[in-house]
Amino acid sequence: MAAMVLVLSCEPIAKTSPSPLESPSTTDSVKINISASYPIKTLDAFVYSDTWTRELQSHFRKVVHPVQFCDVVIESFCQDKRLVFIANSPYEFNLESLKHYDSIELLQMNYADENPDYPLMSAVCTSMETSVSLSPLLCPVDILSINNLTGARLRNPRLHLSGINPKAEVLRFSGFRPSETLDSPDELRYPQMMFQRLPQDIGLFCYYPKIRLFCYPNDSRSESIGTPRTSVVFEADTLDSQGNMATVVRNIELPAIRRGGSNSISLDIW
Repeated sequence: MAAMVLVLSCEPIAKTSPSPLESPSTTDSVKINISASYPIKTLDAFVYSDTWTRELQSHFRKVVHPVQFCDVVIESFCQDKRLVFIANSPYEFNLESLKHYDSIELLQMNYADENPDYPLMSAVCTSMETSVSLSPLLCPVDILSINNLTGARLRNPRLHLSGINPKAEVLRFSGFRPSETLDSPDELRYPQMMFQRLPQDIGLFCYYPKIRLFCYPNDSRSESIGTPRTSVVFEADTLDSQGNMATVVRNIELPAIRRGGSNSISLDIW
């Protein structure tokens, strides 16, 4: 069997499309343009045969200066292949356990190990395709505005997510229904993904915090049984009618969260 060589050419983040590569050394090759919505720091490429066994034939890992566009050239192609690309993995891969495509389909990523600046992204394609877009597992939740309707100053306001799907299959694109959830940022590498304090109290005017939190996909719906949904939780301290300090808590359930999707929330605090 002819040898397979993976060659990665990277372009600056500012580019809007990859530039052409020099001609490969053999005409029996495939060039795939890779794009991503977040910067790529590392790129792993897995080449599987497209036969019924779908065994791993080659693996390539490249560490690069952060880019959003790459060209991958796979030379000496002699048959159709199934290609898996994974960017920004914080883990090293055990190739022995991934020697069949069915195994890499079960590969999971932990939300607690994600980096919101360089999130894990993945894509699957065949050697017949010429371009592929990497999709992140992290889903942004943007808090656009907070409207204080309580009539009192909201002190030390903070926002966090609860009911987060704690792990997800790297190659899955639908059917995320967690049996358990994550509610505390204590174990996260980057706690700001799910918890942030606002820099100021909220008075009687609408406040625009420009806060972005991140969660994992969760396809659970309100009518689902046993599959909790992800929520945005607002908390703040205020004085009650007797002058005692009290805590205001508001919980807003998010709709089903698709991979690659986002949510924008405006909060009314009564």
